[in-house]
Amino acid sequence: MSSVIFSNSNSWNSNSWYHIAVVLDSTLGTRIFIDGLLQTQTSNYLQHTETANFYTAIGRYGDFNGRYFDGQIDDVKFSSIANYTSNFSPSCNNLNISGDKGLWNFNGNSAGLAIDSSNYGNNGILYNGSQKSLISFCNLTSSVEELKSNLDLSLFPNPAFNSINIRLTSDNKEFYSIKIIDITGKKVLEKNLINNSLSVDISTLQSGVYFYQLVSQNRILSTKKLIKK
Repeated sequence: MSSVIFSNSNSWNSNSWYHIAVVLDSTLGTRIFIDGLLQTQTSNYLQHTETANFYTAIGRYGDFNGRYFDGQIDDVKFSSIANYTSNFSPSCNNLNISGDKGLWNFNGNSAGLAIDSSNYGNNGILYNGSQKSLISFCNLTSSVEELKSNLDLSLFPNPAFNSINIRLTSDNKEFYSIKIIDITGKKVLEKNLINNSLSVDISTLQSGVYFYQLVSQNRILSTKKLIKK
């Protein structure tokens, strides 16, 4: 059974944003909404898009080389709930609704990573020359990766061989932790900051590029590069 579903139109205005929602409903099947309007074609396909053994690509047509989307994509969200059953008015508030399982704003300075701004930490990798930029078409500063705060985070030495020291200056009375992730977005280490300081043994990590994240209450406050020699 095919999992492909098409919109009513195959012609789109350049330099314009469109809200696209694809819903797999256990009763209604697979349906697509463009700017909140239900499209004509539906499908009886009810399976999830992929399994944990395969990657999920955004802006790419399957495994066909060269079939990449030539444009901008922003605020991609995955949900465990079929939120739309009829025509609706797209809203910026839909970025944070029940059932959210992942949110990618494609903002920030975290090099080749697409940071998952939800609580699930499913970070991705940018391919084929994709670049991130801070876009405010929805009049939001929705990316927690860009969260502004009176924080001063330092890590030294960097590059590092066997250990690193982390210091945080903050006026906030919050609980902080440090996550270290590799270039694939996989978490390789996580430690809690005690009195806003921490020393970490990284001797078991392979040499290469990593990223360290400051996290509080499941929010990623900062993402910076770490080089392990």
